[in-house]
Amino acid sequence: MRQINYSLNVNPYGPPKSFKKVINQRYKYLADNVDYNYTAAKSALANLHGVKIENILISSGPAEILHIALDTLKIRKVLIPTPSALLYQQACKKHGCKVIPFFLDKNDEFVIDGQKLISSMDDVDLVIISNPNNPTSQIIDKTQMSIILDYCQHKGIYLIIDESYADFVSADISSVKLVERFANVIILRSLADYFALRGLGFSYCVCSQSLSGLMQSNQIPGMVNQLALHGFETLLSDYKYIKKTKAWLLSEPKRFYKKISMLGGVIAYNPYANYIFIELEQIPSATLCDRLEAKGVKVCNCNNRGIIDGQYIRISIKDKRSNDKFLDIFSGCLL
Repeated sequence: MRQINYSLNVNPYGPPKSFKKVINQRYKYLADNVDYNYTAAKSALANLHGVKIENILISSGPAEILHIALDTLKIRKVLIPTPSALLYQQACKKHGCKVIPFFLDKNDEFVIDGQKLISSMDDVDLVIISNPNNPTSQIIDKTQMSIILDYCQHKGIYLIIDESYADFVSADISSVKLVERFANVIILRSLADYFALRGLGFSYCVCSQSLSGLMQSNQIPGMVNQLALHGFETLLSDYKYIKKTKAWLLSEPKRFYKKISMLGGVIAYNPYANYIFIELEQIPSATLCDRLEAKGVKVCNCNNRGIIDGQYIRISIKDKRSNDKFLDIFSGCLL
């Protein structure tokens, strides 16, 4: 039985044909000299975001950027909103950092309140937040983000904003153009899930020129997959694929969320990204995950994300046909 994977938040259209085309054209050049400065890719990303090449640091994945940042900045104490991606705490633990959880409030629908967050920043070196949040699919609007940015700058606190799923949000929530104004900020970005190429290690961050240079001096050269570098430059100009994805984001998430919300025994939180955070009212998350796996469906059990009350899962949003098939299986497993 082929598994239906609703635990990965990737573009349902799969890898673009343009990527396959460029790889077929360029694979023969993999034996040539490698540009360890990633100049062409940096230039393409700088043009995309309207920043300078010196603001871009390319890596093999978000984990590498986190490890470089924690090591370079000599971080000791980190504030992390909870629930959040497991990667943050794993990276901090490896570097011996003390993690202070900031528990998001269910009554606020797990949305970060800037004033509440900064009131918990006493004696921390770094704050890691994701926008949109993973797994809750909630965003930090620009008003709340300004509160956080201003306070961190005033107190000399480093701030990592993980925008790995920001391209799946219809509204412009990115803080990427503020990196020169806020020299303490690192914006973590990824194109892998947007173009359904999770298997190719490629991420990048945008930060001030001084911070980028400092981190790059602490990076091992040549860690980035060269096929990924060649391909992602082309993907940025695949306007047909991007247009199709944007059209899907404007319609299917709303429809799918409405269908999920109508089911008994669940509370679905309105998603801003391409995944939905769900509270289970009548069944433990582990039990539901087991039932779904028996039917060939995998979802993300979120009860290992530091949640202290309730049972939660996260499901991705795919195309209409796949989502309708999932709904049939999911509703049956809730009984």
